[in-house]
Amino acid sequence: MEFRERLRKLVPGLATLTVVGSLFATVQVSVAVPDGAPVAAKYKFKEMKIAMPPGYERQRMNSVRKVNPAYEKIRSWVSSVGAGIAINDLTGHGVANGMCIVDTRTDQVVVTYTPTARQEDRFTPFVLNAAPLPMDDAMAPTGCTPGDYNADGRMDLLVSYWGRTPVLFMAKDGAAALAAGSYVPRELVPSESRDGKYHGPRWNTDAVHVGDLDGDGHPDIVVGNYFPDSDVLDPHGLNNVVMHDSMSSAKNAGGDHVLRWRAGTSGAQPDASYVEEKGAIPYEASTGWTLAISGADLTGDVLPELYVANDFGHDHLLYNKSKPGRIAFSIAKGQRTPTTPKSFVLGDGSFKGMGVDFGDLDGNGSFDMVVSNITVAWGLEESNFVWKNQAKGDRDMDRQLSQGVAPFTQEAQEHGMAWSGWGWDVKMADFLNSGDLSVVQTTGFVKGEIDRWPWLQETATMNDALMSNPKMWPNIQPGDDLAG
Repeated sequence: MEFRERLRKLVPGLATLTVVGSLFATVQVSVAVPDGAPVAAKYKFKEMKIAMPPGYERQRMNSVRKVNPAYEKIRSWVSSVGAGIAINDLTGHGVANGMCIVDTRTDQVVVTYTPTARQEDRFTPFVLNAAPLPMDDAMAPTGCTPGDYNADGRMDLLVSYWGRTPVLFMAKDGAAALAAGSYVPRELVPSESRDGKYHGPRWNTDAVHVGDLDGDGHPDIVVGNYFPDSDVLDPHGLNNVVMHDSMSSAKNAGGDHVLRWRAGTSGAQPDASYVEEKGAIPYEASTGWTLAISGADLTGDVLPELYVANDFGHDHLLYNKSKPGRIAFSIAKGQRTPTTPKSFVLGDGSFKGMGVDFGDLDGNGSFDMVVSNITVAWGLEESNFVWKNQAKGDRDMDRQLSQGVAPFTQEAQEHGMAWSGWGWDVKMADFLNSGDLSVVQTTGFVKGEIDRWPWLQETATMNDALMSNPKMWPNIQPGDDLAG
């Protein structure tokens, strides 16, 4: 009797040791990946100079932005977003030889040609000018998205900002050559100004997705905002700015807006009008600190589903239930098993979603997803996400998504893609013409001499009630280093 009692008391400990041992063995196998050098040797890229407007490099180049006084101690952090390049057919010659560049050194948007462009696609590079629309020093561009927004066959440019709503630069009919005067600036969100100043909402946009969301043949727009509507870049602004109210489930951000195409006109004064579809995204999925949005048709009905990547909170996969003239999404989440960590359940993750792209990673004809997170060793060592599609086909995917289930499993470790650094944008493409997709990712944050990781680690363990106060955040300003 005494022996059996002793054995009973030992069982929990023995079970724990067994589980720990099995997990240790599993982890050892899952992180064993080949040396990167032989893989990298197959890729050859050549750096090429990009043509900029005449005299452009002679102007002042800034390394940090002017910010709201409440953000002064983290101004390098606030200055770290916004740079980007989009490539498309801007000349209308049938080849994607034009580029739209957001330069955070000057807070300007440059239109130029690719270094490999044919002579007929080359033009004098220029800076987009939003005049006569109201602009001020508390605004800065954060993205440029080409698209035909009035359905006239010409490529327009949508520029998003911190400090205002986006601007549509509409391509004029009959412009002799590509130049600043070839575009007419239009407000994406209607706004009036009788005194020449901006009085619209102070959106702080970090992500834009363009696609036909309702199947009517016209491009709709999803705008993902980061900071709440506030004076982020105004050094004389109101004390109306905040930070995230949680390190893992923040929902106090600017959130996401869905804009449905309504009408478009062409000619010398082209225009396009959009109407906001309030409630298109369920409220609980529309208030995150959005850094990236991507879309793909997962169900074969020609309507794209959306993946919204949010910083400091849950990402969301949105099932498209739209009809022509009405855009509507519902939330689909992954299912947790006894061996699934919470953050490896799609829709429940607490990681820092920074970038997302859809692609068929295993060549089986279905879309998978890759998501960038912060994965710095001995820092905020989370994991990138590789969401593998487990649906049996389009009909099965549609059935599960309609029931609120996202049939994806997280397999970044198994594919050697879990840890790469402080991740930002991520894209998939076949760089080797091999028929297989490769993944390219932007990594790194603020470069300096003073290591601020200990302070950020303290912030990560801070009470959520203090998190939204910018004063409680560590110094991240010139000279400080975080994943630099």
